[in-house]
Amino acid sequence: MNMVSINNTAANSFVLASLRQTNNDMTTAQTRIGTGLKINGASDGSALWATAQSIRADIKTQDSLTSGISIAKGKVDAAVAGIDQITKLLDQVKELKTTAAAGTGATVLSASTLSELKSLNTQIAAVIAGSGFQSANYLSGTAGPQSVKIGSDTLATMSVATLNVSTTGALNTLTAAITAMDGTSTNAAVVALDVTAATDFLTGYQTTLSSFSAGLESQLDFLNTLNDIKSSALSSIVDADMEEESAKLTALQVKQQLAYQALAITNSSSQNILRLFQ
Repeated sequence: MNMVSINNTAANSFVLASLRQTNNDMTTAQTRIGTGLKINGASDGSALWATAQSIRADIKTQDSLTSGISIAKGKVDAAVAGIDQITKLLDQVKELKTTAAAGTGATVLSASTLSELKSLNTQIAAVIAGSGFQSANYLSGTAGPQSVKIGSDTLATMSVATLNVSTTGALNTLTAAITAMDGTSTNAAVVALDVTAATDFLTGYQTTLSSFSAGLESQLDFLNTLNDIKSSALSSIVDADMEEESAKLTALQVKQQLAYQALAITNSSSQNILRLFQ
């Protein structure tokens, strides 16, 4: 950049003031282009900056809530999926029960039937054990109420009562009976298996979990909608119009060059006048 000798004249003072403002405006435009924001701090408007910070805090809080709700929903949905699979396995147990009922009650189970029952029992246990999510299993964990925070208010929670289906209820009764079977068990033992009670027990629990999951999903949709609204409001407050800022910067660069030229002209004029008195 060419250095300009400046004489302290009224004209120069005016041009310098204009140049300082132009340089400040250029810095502002460059910052906005660099960050994509027109409100980068309180100096850009204390009221707008405070509003933007408040909205950002709200969005951060809601992001934390939605993360917690999503994890809770994952735990519930994993259990629901597990029950679906167990129900299918119980249908196979029911088929074996039907076959056994067609035979003589006192007849000892065939090795293949006993093997199938044991295999299904093992699969049921594996599904129960594998239905966990994020270190929680709503099929085999500690039974009791599980609460989920769904809002910023302290009382804004949803809860569901979970069960340990591997140790309580009709399913446990059925699996325990199959576990106890051996090479001496008869068709009558299979016929005695209450598959319907086990299925009804699981279906009832699944309905409870599914309803809870639907409630969490509804709350997630609501929070996401609120976040979209807040993000849109934040954007309208702080986002810079990049085309406008680029055009403004170009105009300011031209204005800056004109100011330097004006300084050169006023200096030259002052020097020419001084020569008249030499």
